[in-house]
Amino acid sequence: MLKNDITAIEEQFNQECTVIELKYEYPGYTGTEKYAIVTELSQAEIEFLYSEQIKKYVPYLILNEDFLKIRNDFLLNEDKAVKRIKNKHDAYGYEDGEMEQYHSELALQDFSDSLIENIYLRELMGMLPEQQYRRIFQYYFEGRGLAEIAENEGVSHQSISKSIRAGLKFMKKISIEGLQNTPSHSK
Repeated sequence: MLKNDITAIEEQFNQECTVIELKYEYPGYTGTEKYAIVTELSQAEIEFLYSEQIKKYVPYLILNEDFLKIRNDFLLNEDKAVKRIKNKHDAYGYEDGEMEQYHSELALQDFSDSLIENIYLRELMGMLPEQQYRRIFQYYFEGRGLAEIAENEGVSHQSISKSIRAGLKFMKKISIEGLQNTPSHSK
């Protein structure tokens, strides 16, 4: 085959097929296939037309182009969700003043300020499961973002956010119970 023929076949392959590296696109992927080839061609057609081009992608999956459209829509929506969370996110999962208005019994005055300065914080954080402790520590004390923590742990940023909120809720609950059990509140 001439070099021009190989280049033409390579260009035709690139027009008819999209190659996705599965471990890159899907962190935590554990399948044996390393690549997915997205195309409308059947496996027999791919092997017949592009046997040389696909050798470097073996083992691979074949996905149709509907999958690619759905995947791109998903990624776009996921990106929108991340931006929405960044715009709306606060440390406790609620808007300031909203929880206190409806659940004054759960509100501690200046909880976020006292949380960092309070020696009691070490005891509270010591009661958390290791995973929540690590996530809260990274987020609040090391200044890492939800996306960075999620990427390092190979999970979604939503699960990191839920874990941090649950840990803070637990610490806040324990703090409130501790205040209610002190002599001044036990009447």
